Amino acid sequence: AEEASRYAKTAAEFAHQAADAAETARRSGEQSGGAETAKSIAHSGIVLTLTVVKAVRVVGYATLDVAAQCRAAAQRFPEATECSDCSVTAMSLGLEALNAALACAEVTESTAAELQ
Repeated sequence: AEEASRYAKTAAEFAHQAADAAETARRSGEQSGGAETAKSIAHSGIVLTLTVVKAVRVVGYATLDVAAQCRAAAQRFPEATECSDCSVTAMSLGLEALNAALACAEVTESTAAELQ
């Protein structure tokens, strides 16, 4: 859980940097002769975005792992029914994170192809 939290914080920081890079690339592209600079900045943004995708995937899988452990604990200890309920929510959130990472990776891939 601690490792997932660190990855989530890193993903958030990189996401902000990627957004900043996208804005800088947009402004550079609007200036005459700024196309190459914009392209370079956009490539950096893509690298940051893919790093975010990787971090989100780590968080998603870690969440699924914790959820599975909670579910196993609830099966061994019937008094831990609340843990079982939480594991269902955690699994749902983990899958949501993985789906978001996949969607982001697909968009990033198409953007990278357009820059080629």
